[in-house]
This record gives sequence, C-alpha cells and structure tokens, in this order.
Amino acid sequence: MESREKLWQKNLSSKNEAEPVFTAATEAGDIIGFASFGPERSKRFGADGELYAIYLFEQYHGNQIGTELFLAGVKELSKAGFSSVLVWVLAENKNRDFYEKFQPVKAAEKEINIAGTNCLEIAYVWKNLNKLIESLEGKYK
Repeated sequence: MESREKLWQKNLSSKNEAEPVFTAATEAGDIIGFASFGPERSKRFGADGELYAIYLFEQYHGNQIGTELFLAGVKELSKAGFSSVLVWVLAENKNRDFYEKFQPVKAAEKEINIAGTNCLEIAYVWKNLNKLIESLEGKYK
C-alpha cells in the first residue's frame, strides 16, 4: 500500500505532458476521482495514446465529472501530438457503457487473472482524437 501511495504521489506531481494525470476534487479540496493517460503500451492496436486508469467515487457518477476527466486527458494527449487512444475495460465493469457511448472500436479481448479470478478484459480504441473530443464535448455541454 505504501509503495502504491508513493507511485501516485510521483504521478500526481509529474509535469510530463505525454503522461498527464488529472484529478477531480470537491470545493473543500477532497479528491473524488482521477484519470491517468500516456503512450499506448502494447503497440498492437493502432493507437498511440492510452487511458491507463480512470476512477470516480460512485456517489459522484452521473454528474459529468468522469466525462470532464476523460475530455481533459484526451485534449492533453492531442496537444502532445497523439492522434488516437485505447482503454482496457473489464467486461464485468458495470460502468463499461461510459466508454461505449462514445463509440469506440472494439479492438481485442483477453483473459487476465485478478486475485485468483479469471476476468475478461476488452480493449476499446478511438482512432481519431479530434472526433472523440467533439463527442465528449457534446455529452459534457
């Protein structure tokens, strides 16, 4: 747990444009969500950028905060010269429709093991960041 905390402290304090991290906070300054982006790691799906992780406390779902985090990240990737983005999502993720409403291409499926349980993971790709940005802005407004 301590090493994970150090990793996130490092990630959140980094100014690396190619690996942006965004947080969402309450007016009181409590962090309620985050999104982490960077270069696509596998180089197998025709995407150059990747959404590594996005998380938002459940009580804040439905308020467009996740969309704001996603939009901020893909805009930053675009500014850094990326043209596309990939995300891996667990098939059993009850919030998978968050990604699907922005019409990605399903690029792959793979089984992974999490704590002794086999899980199906799906790779979604948006080949055109500008179109994704337009779509995200349309849902946000």
